[in-house]
Amino acid sequence: MEASNQESGPDSQVLRTKDTPSEGFQFVPETGVGRPQGPLRDIIRSRAKRKKAKPKSKYKAGSNRIVPVIRRTSDWGELELRSASSISSADDVRDFTSSPSPSPGLGSAALDPFSTLPIEEDGSSYFLLSQFHAIFNPDTHPYSCTLTKDEVIAFAITDSALLHAALSHSARTLCDTPRTESITERDYHMGQAISLVNKRIAQSPDEAVSFATILTVGWLTQFEVLSFSVESIKIHLDGLEALVNSRGGIQTLVDNPLTMKFILWIDTVGSIALNTKPRFEVAAIPSRENPADWDPLNHLALRYKTKLSNLTRLPDLSKETIDVYWGLRNITAIKQANANLEKAPKLGWKEIFSHISRFVNRLLGIVHYDLPPSRNQNDQIYALFGNAALSHIVMFLRGKPLRHSFSVLLSERIRAGLEMADLPSFQMQYPEMMLWILIIGGLGAVKTQSQWWFAQLVAESCLATGIARTSEISFFLEEFFWTDQYIHPTFTEFWDDVAIALEVDNSEGTVVDELESNKL
Repeated sequence: MEASNQESGPDSQVLRTKDTPSEGFQFVPETGVGRPQGPLRDIIRSRAKRKKAKPKSKYKAGSNRIVPVIRRTSDWGELELRSASSISSADDVRDFTSSPSPSPGLGSAALDPFSTLPIEEDGSSYFLLSQFHAIFNPDTHPYSCTLTKDEVIAFAITDSALLHAALSHSARTLCDTPRTESITERDYHMGQAISLVNKRIAQSPDEAVSFATILTVGWLTQFEVLSFSVESIKIHLDGLEALVNSRGGIQTLVDNPLTMKFILWIDTVGSIALNTKPRFEVAAIPSRENPADWDPLNHLALRYKTKLSNLTRLPDLSKETIDVYWGLRNITAIKQANANLEKAPKLGWKEIFSHISRFVNRLLGIVHYDLPPSRNQNDQIYALFGNAALSHIVMFLRGKPLRHSFSVLLSERIRAGLEMADLPSFQMQYPEMMLWILIIGGLGAVKTQSQWWFAQLVAESCLATGIARTSEISFFLEEFFWTDQYIHPTFTEFWDDVAIALEVDNSEGTVVDELESNKL
């Protein structure tokens, strides 16, 4: 429309009144479909290039601000309410001025645009979540529970304390890498998890806590297990037991299998560390054992079952010991066959680790069996076997053969038991079992002061049974319990010591003479 043909009237006058330069707008007459030329084009371009000034934020860090409340519902019916005003309140546990710095990498983000996390974004939460797969991987972490990344994260993002605990584990895993800021992130997220849990318990001391809170305390307990602080492990397990009892006992966790599975596992690991019975009964979980998976007992196993029962007068305990021993022998062979891809696996990895978890609990029951008051020296064989079998699981069934604090701890307990036992008598009654126990103790004692002590006993036991070289040991133990993992390069020093001790003892002949005299 041309300017000369514009209507005049009240409406036109109103438009002219509103569209004045004082309002900050510059209107130009229409020019049809052609592009504006000259001064008009310059005005339009100048307006288009001009950036709108950003208003300064009226809020400071730590001030209250009103935002929508976020509702999150977990798969187990729990509801959590969160608002940024409560997060940023002065009495909240977060201190944004000391938050970890953002970490570059896949999955990192500086903000959470869709509010998918129940915690404030500190710049590295997504990166830590992307690393979470390595935390509970049994092939690389011998102490880990067999939890999958998806089920853990799906639950963790429903609860702020639980997510902080999960991220602290991710950061701890990364502490072994050159990524030095992980130490700060580990401490930050652990501190947040502890503070949130303490607040919940303080605010509702007489109420049953949520599954997420129980699992958070379980994950915090795992930190103490990894650092091997015996006193702290006990304190955390005491608190964990109280929280579980507040819900009515371990059986009430059946509605949340993830929490129940982890709590039973951390209770087991803590029991090994403290050398005590587990606090919770594993019978709360339906048994999945299938004897059809195992080969039938061989003649040696049957002979040991009868011999243990006759010598100790404990038929039930002897049966349990042989049952666990035979299952452990079978599961070791199955796991090794799966690793070597020799044939179609009898069991998947989940079934394998389910069996292993049950074996650990049954072995703890054997080690801490309530023996009758009129016990005799022969009863000590059960604790020796139980600790050796636990050490075998820790070193060879949870991942690659590696040395760590638990294998050393169990080796020390085996040595303490051997020093109190009638060793020559045990070697005559249970030659295969005793040699196996000595070898497991020695493998766990690699690079410790007990390494040579065990090597000497292994050499003495070998000579007493007619074994002159280390290469013959595998043939002697093949029918009882042997795996080629025992000769992994990690344990070369121990086997070198055994070879040296064999040469020394073979030349002296004192050990054989002593054992022969005991037989007479």
